Amino acid sequence: MNEQAGWVLDPLNAEDLKLSNPELGLRFIGHYVAAVAVEHDLVDSLGDPAFTQAVINQIPLAEAESAKNTAIEKALHKAAAEDFETAGRLLREHIADGAQAIAVTNIAISERAKTVKGPMAGGKARAEQRKAEASERDSRLLARHDELLENKKDPRNITGILSREFNLESSGVRKILKKASRR
Repeated sequence: MNEQAGWVLDPLNAEDLKLSNPELGLRFIGHYVAAVAVEHDLVDSLGDPAFTQAVINQIPLAEAESAKNTAIEKALHKAAAEDFETAGRLLREHIADGAQAIAVTNIAISERAKTVKGPMAGGKARAEQRKAEASERDSRLLARHDELLENKKDPRNITGILSREFNLESSGVRKILKKASRR
């Protein structure tokens, strides 16, 4: 069915926006008449002036079902009243508003991606840095542990001494010692 009227039902596109307002308004009402014909399986009636006039006569009864489509409704009513200049202008403004909303949304998404990506990238770099710092600290802690054992310090006190020297909880010191098989 759409294939039969495909030439009529091509969606409005960037080329249509190059038309003057009256031409755009006329194209819009033609598009609407074709859509009604397809919806009611009356594609064969598209060339009939009586059918076209009947559809146009019904346009004042058409109402938008959402607030965002009221501009389309108004443009359609203006086109039915043969005020193609206003119809084209309203349609152009509606398309521009939609494009602007899409652009603003895309910019917001892009900026959000940057703000999320930045900390994530920084977080990974910082994680690597902390890992290196911890490895170096653990090496110093183990060396100090061995030194305290050589100096005959009581093994029960070594964890406390290391905890104070390296500013770690005693459980953290024990974990490092266990990992290195020193405990």
